Amino acid sequence: MEEIRDELSDPAFDALEDGGARATNLQLVAENLNSLRRELGMIELEHQASSLSERIASLGAAANTIIQEYNLYYAGQERTTRDLPRLGLMCDQLAELALQMGEVSSLVNSQANARNLEIVQGCISLYEQEYQQIAAAKAGLTQ
Repeated sequence: MEEIRDELSDPAFDALEDGGARATNLQLVAENLNSLRRELGMIELEHQASSLSERIASLGAAANTIIQEYNLYYAGQERTTRDLPRLGLMCDQLAELALQMGEVSSLVNSQANARNLEIVQGCISLYEQEYQQIAAAKAGLTQ
């Protein structure tokens, strides 16, 4: 949002002014940027309020939910019938959890977090391979 604001604020766009549309867009970007900053502040406060052990448990539980979803909807299933975008989202979610687990590892030496991070990284690798195999199976159907 900051990059968009900076680009819209560039004086080079003065000659392209479209009846105040840029000013309106700048206002919308500013409002969204303020909203996102408030939300980030609330997230940071929540992280500060929870203990590291609570955060480790929460990250592990979130990973377990995704692993259970994979086991239910993908493991042992016919690849041509699987939802590829959903698996992509699951991979993205696990990657985000891995990043957060890595941040926790930089703060504290936790065997539970290290074990969870190792499991999540293994799942990411497996799920990404499965993603490729599902995509290939679906492509084989359309040929």
